[in-house]
Amino acid sequence: SVLSCGHCSFCRQGRENLCANLTMLGNNIDGGYAEYVVVPVAELVPVPDELPLEQACVIADALSTPYHAVKHRGKVRVGDTVAVVGCGGVGLNLVQCAVVSGAHVIALDLNDQRLATARVLGAAETINPGAVDRVDKAVRSLTNGGVDVAFEAIGNPKTIELAFGLLTRGREAEAVAVSL
Repeated sequence: SVLSCGHCSFCRQGRENLCANLTMLGNNIDGGYAEYVVVPVAELVPVPDELPLEQACVIADALSTPYHAVKHRGKVRVGDTVAVVGCGGVGLNLVQCAVVSGAHVIALDLNDQRLATARVLGAAETINPGAVDRVDKAVRSLTNGGVDVAFEAIGNPKTIELAFGLLTRGREAEAVAVSL
């Protein structure tokens, strides 16, 4: 777990992920693998007894990171058109968070099975970049010129560049690379 200080300028802006004084259990503080660990109460989230620990652990990263990206970094609003580049675990949760936020979602991945899952989770459109000549043209044809917000969930410079190229004119700053 990574703990923010709550006092630096980034924390006061609600950008705890950029905290100037981050500490990490197991690195900066003893107890990463301890049975009991002392952490600030603000970092705790109650977990119902009926939720298995293995499932609860997924929420801490694979769901909270996409949620933060959609709501706070991408500021997705009802009616926005959103591209999600990469439909692994984090990308599929980006799809769900964007859909719940009221967006029209286009999911992109080289794996057709992941694209099928993205559809089940609410993606309105899917594109396999390996099956089209130009991904940007395929997205533009579906969106009347490009998407409002693009998320990249792979961490590859080429796919980050691709995400920027999917944006509609004037939205160049709206691409969000989700750290994995």
